[in-house]
Amino acid sequence: MGTINLSWVNYLKTATLAASSEVGDLSAGNLMVDHLVTAWRSAPGTSAYLTADLGAVKACRLVGIFGSNLTPTATWRIRLSSSAAHAGDLYDSGTVLMKATVVNIIKKRDVSQAALYLPAVVNARYVKIDLSDAGVAAFNYIQAGAAWVGDAWQPTYGRSWGAVDGMRDDKAPSYSEGGQKYSIRADVPRIQQFSLDNLTDAERYGPVAQLDRIARRIENILVVPDPGGTYQNDDVVFGTLTTLGGVTRRQVNLRARRYEVEERL
Repeated sequence: MGTINLSWVNYLKTATLAASSEVGDLSAGNLMVDHLVTAWRSAPGTSAYLTADLGAVKACRLVGIFGSNLTPTATWRIRLSSSAAHAGDLYDSGTVLMKATVVNIIKKRDVSQAALYLPAVVNARYVKIDLSDAGVAAFNYIQAGAAWVGDAWQPTYGRSWGAVDGMRDDKAPSYSEGGQKYSIRADVPRIQQFSLDNLTDAERYGPVAQLDRIARRIENILVVPDPGGTYQNDDVVFGTLTTLGGVTRRQVNLRARRYEVEERL
């Protein structure tokens, strides 16, 4: 199968983050809370922006918005800059379609997401994300549960065949004395399961070990199974590892690791 990218350090978690506007306790700071249900919301309108000072120059490759109310008509402009003027002197995407895709339901509302995989690593300190969407006119605000800016690791070899994606619902139904079935009505996460079966020793002791050590089963990570593909935004999962599995030595110089990532709601 094709390439896959993983990112496990979200620079925004330690950045100085600001928004063009926010409403009450739905502040821009909520974008750094682990769960998508805790969201940032703009003041009335169909456009807004976010800015971030990463605190130092950092290698940027992935940018994303998750748990949002944005629609397929939404556009964004991502600028990476060397100063707080946000001139986009290091990278400027221009105003382009986000291709925001509805991927789940949280608290009876559709939530969408989009990610941008940059053509190359950009070393930058300042980030600005402009959002605009006439499709949210009925809401008259822009809302998002999480934002991401980070580097990304692309293994030398992509996922092996047999990758699995779907939704997980482990809640067992209950039955009445008369045999009627009752189910718990609760939101359920998406999952991605995949294997990296041709890891080099350098990858096993480098990024694979770092991912397990830094993220564990606690910190959010970002998985982009097919960067730049037609269904990229359908497949992206913002979530956590469900297990810290062992690494198998397949051959003298090749290792294998099985992953499962569960969406954070």
